[in-house]
Amino acid sequence: MNKTHDTPKPARFSKEDLLKEVRNLVYLQARTFGRVFGSSVSLAMLGWSGDSADIGDGYLYNDYSDFEDVAKAHGCSASLHHFDLLGVFGQLYDYGVLGLHQADMEPIEEATRPAFAAAWLYDVSGSDLIWETHNGELPEPRLARTTVDLAQARAVLDNFSGAPRFIRRAALADGLWPDSDLLTFYEVALLADMDERSVRNAASKPDSGLTTVASDDGRKSFIKADVARAWLKGRRGFVPTRDVDLVELVDILARPFDSAGAVVAYLRLMCEHRNIDSARYAALCRWSDPATVWSDARLPETPEAVHDIAAALSLDPVLFDLRLKELRLVEEMEVVRRSLKSLREEKTDAR
Repeated sequence: MNKTHDTPKPARFSKEDLLKEVRNLVYLQARTFGRVFGSSVSLAMLGWSGDSADIGDGYLYNDYSDFEDVAKAHGCSASLHHFDLLGVFGQLYDYGVLGLHQADMEPIEEATRPAFAAAWLYDVSGSDLIWETHNGELPEPRLARTTVDLAQARAVLDNFSGAPRFIRRAALADGLWPDSDLLTFYEVALLADMDERSVRNAASKPDSGLTTVASDDGRKSFIKADVARAWLKGRRGFVPTRDVDLVELVDILARPFDSAGAVVAYLRLMCEHRNIDSARYAALCRWSDPATVWSDARLPETPEAVHDIAAALSLDPVLFDLRLKELRLVEEMEVVRRSLKSLREEKTDAR
């Protein structure tokens, strides 16, 4: 395992795009439950209150749409911060896509939260109930599947504990299940960020170094983890695994925050790194509720709170304040872009 702290390669997709897809799936499942158990169940799943928003009994029965747009239309939160699921997918992204292995991250093994999150993904995306209640028009959770598959492949490649694969339901279609030290062509292609056919072509050449082993019944070929590791080192698209403290990787001078959630996650990491609990963070933010937990944490809202947080975390207060202002401007620009898009679509439909 490579332990260098070199600048990582650009990710093939962003964490925010992944979590947006996961939130859409949660909404899709909640809307389906509303058809079976009533809208109150859907509201409870989403953490919404019918009393505090303009929501009628049929609000979830519209055509499938973006969860953030639905939440905005009804004056509700789109954060879903009460779901641990989002944090688990964030960890799978950090490990699978970015190759960041933290010493305290949850093991990628059976009967762990990553395994349950993967099982949820496969159940939702393959649900007969969702299929029937939404006329078979379901989005393909491409980013979530890729994230889970990459985490699985990387866990086999790294083989930290020699544990069995953590996605038992996702066995190969023909029922063959590779050992914990074997990778499929698809998994090697994912890790290399290449087309699977290119990997198979490489394996067919005797001088490529990508040798294969046959399954017990001879029906399939796999690639040993140590062979894959050696071959992947020469692939431009491969992101090697790095043992890191995530706090050390975040340089707010070098790159902006891409969402408010990313800022909160960063502040939590920084606080935990300095043994500052959620109650102390709430006090620094000057909130009235001292019992605030991390799942309810939000950004500091006043210049005084921004200064106090920066001082407690040894951040440059001017830089931190500028990054928060930058994020607010980016979010406002996104609202403007969406409004313009809606206006264009309305005028096009009117023609």
